[in-house]
Amino acid sequence: MSDAHTQEAKKELLEYVDFENTENVLNSVKPTRLLKRAIQIGTRIAEGDIVLDFFAGSASLGHANILQNAEDGGNRKFILVQLPEPLPVEEPNVRTIADLGKSRLRRVAEEIKGEREAKLNLDGGVKLDLGFRVLKLDRSNFQIWEGNPYNTVLATKPAAASCSRQTLAPSEALGGVAETDR
Repeated sequence: MSDAHTQEAKKELLEYVDFENTENVLNSVKPTRLLKRAIQIGTRIAEGDIVLDFFAGSASLGHANILQNAEDGGNRKFILVQLPEPLPVEEPNVRTIADLGKSRLRRVAEEIKGEREAKLNLDGGVKLDLGFRVLKLDRSNFQIWEGNPYNTVLATKPAAASCSRQTLAPSEALGGVAETDR
């Protein structure tokens, strides 16, 4: 990616996200023009293809996907994954990098909606999906297990519904049945 692409991408980000602190402007933003081209090459217009970005950052791929759908009437969907990493300096409206992406997508959708309302509807009422959902991960319900896999197992006692640690001799751990409660 050239410096020209990076500068173009930063300008786009600044257009759609209001920053009070310049330290929060991301350095390696993906340019939507380049991502749109990848979407054109790698997806089908009306098939409902899904594009995925595991390192969404400021949601450049979602932005590009919305723009491409608006341009060609496509029905592509997107999945963006971004951990809620805090920004270097707190902002009043955005606290995390994920918040930057949500803000950007909202502003892009508002802009496209405004542009479409200002034009005559000559395409027979084709509805463009400008929405998105946000899913947040909660704490895991998996119990952290630490131990030697050859002699320690977690088991449930039949009479009570509680878990207890049980120690087995190494030969029994590989298929035996002897149990001793600790």
